[in-house]
Amino acid sequence: MKALSSYPADRDLRKTGIGPLKLASWGTHLCQFYKTKKDLLSVVVPYFKMGLENNEMCVWVTSESVNTKEAIEAMRKAVPSFSKFQKKGQIEIFPYTEWYLKGGYFEMRRVLNDWIKKYKLALSKGFAGLRVSGNPFWIDNKKDWKAFTDYEAEIDKVISNYKLLVL
Repeated sequence: MKALSSYPADRDLRKTGIGPLKLASWGTHLCQFYKTKKDLLSVVVPYFKMGLENNEMCVWVTSESVNTKEAIEAMRKAVPSFSKFQKKGQIEIFPYTEWYLKGGYFEMRRVLNDWIKKYKLALSKGFAGLRVSGNPFWIDNKKDWKAFTDYEAEIDKVISNYKLLVL
């Protein structure tokens, strides 16, 4: 994968919107453990709300834990001007089948390249960077799980070069 350019070590800190973790530098990959839908929404919604307020492009890849309709509803409740952000393309919310499983299967290089394309799109639209979230609960077999754990290790290397926050 070809990097656009290495991002400097003195990265500016971004407000996360996540209670105990106030700030994170670009290139940070966070992990959230949760038990309930409410737990998940209590972190992901403020995380994206802060991204919208910070002029970042936001991409939420939903799963069965919180589907696309529920994610949009939760964002509308938390962000009064949510439709404005949607119309200008600052936030996209879609199911894992349209991102991780295009063509019916998971392919690490394609997904990583798609994140870089999305990142370039964010910058071309004048956004400060790209803030994303997705979770692996769609994985239902050992082959996909192995590919996804390889992807998680690789994405850590990739995002360190970009103005990206990943949850």
